[in-house]
Amino acid sequence: MHVTPMHLFGTAPPPVTMPRGRVCAESGCATRLSIYNPEPFCALHAGDDEAAIPETYCRCRNCGRVLPHTAAFFHRDRKAAPPGLRNLCKECRNGRNRDYQIQRDVVRKETKRCPHCGRARPLTLRWWYQQKWGAGVGRWSSWCIPCHRERHRQDARAARAKKKAAP
Repeated sequence: MHVTPMHLFGTAPPPVTMPRGRVCAESGCATRLSIYNPEPFCALHAGDDEAAIPETYCRCRNCGRVLPHTAAFFHRDRKAAPPGLRNLCKECRNGRNRDYQIQRDVVRKETKRCPHCGRARPLTLRWWYQQKWGAGVGRWSSWCIPCHRERHRQDARAARAKKKAAP
């Protein structure tokens, strides 16, 4: 059988980076490693970091620290799997909240007037909602947040009164 050299197709084989004859570093494994594999482990034993974490511990998906999976280190989450805790440690979560609050309070030079109350307020996330999905992504709400909330409260009161009045 005749093998056509790779350079005839316009591609060259990858450069040899590791010595020949290496064996997986896992004890009891005799798998020979490829010359192109820079890792000391074969594919079966590479990335076994998660297997070494005890069941009662969790790795924070942001900082990568392994911490006890308890409410002391992770915030609660009703929608999460059985332990009911997030997979982002409290320190990282609080840092994200701080960053958001700083970003929210950055005052822009622009102001916007609410058509409901007539007040001009700075165009920041503290005073105006910003659409996060749909056709108007990034657009600011027409009503300011206090007016929005008051309207929602009025609608809820009216719905409760209507429900109470129904026989």
